[in-house]
Amino acid sequence: MGTLDKCNTEEEMRVWWNKHDCKNMIASLKIDGNGIVLTYKDGKFIRAYSRGDGEYGQDYTDKIFKIASIPLTLKNKFSGHIRGEAYMRKSIWENNFKDQKNPRNTAAGILGKKDIENCKYLDFIAYDVFDDDNVVDKTKKEKFTFLQENGFKIPEYIENPTFEQLIEWKNKLNTNGEIP
Repeated sequence: MGTLDKCNTEEEMRVWWNKHDCKNMIASLKIDGNGIVLTYKDGKFIRAYSRGDGEYGQDYTDKIFKIASIPLTLKNKFSGHIRGEAYMRKSIWENNFKDQKNPRNTAAGILGKKDIENCKYLDFIAYDVFDDDNVVDKTKKEKFTFLQENGFKIPEYIENPTFEQLIEWKNKLNTNGEIP
C-alpha cells in the first residue's frame, strides 16, 4: 500500500489540474493520519495492516477492535480490502494528550504500542475499496457509496468541479483540525 499524493497550495493544485483530465473527478480531503488497510472475508473483518514501507506493514488487527468507527461486519458478503487512515481528533488530543507533539504523532505512537487500550481514542476514515471480485472497485463515487452504506466515515468531497469551484470549496472547508 503506497501513500497518497496531495496538493497543499493553490499553485500545486493548478499544476496538478493542468496535467490531468479532470472530467468525472472527485476531489476529497486528505486526512493526515496513519494509513491502514482492513481486510474482510464474506463481510467479516479478519485483519489490518499499516502502510509500512509500502510492501510490508505492521499487523494492527488486535488494535482495530478498540476503534469504534471501524465496522467489524459489513452488510453484504464483501471480500476485499478497505483503505483508510487512523487518526486522532484534535479535541481528543487536546483533552487527553496535549503533552504529546501533535494528534498524528500521538495516533502513530498509540498504534505502535503493544498496549491497545488507548486505541479507543482513535478514529478511522475510509477512502478506497479493493474487492476480490471487482464488483465495488469501479468509480470513486461507487466506492464512497459502498463505504457509507457499510458504516464507514468518508472524507468530504466535491464532484466534477471546475478549477475555480475546487478552490472555492477548499477555502470553505473546516480548518480547525476536526473531522465531522
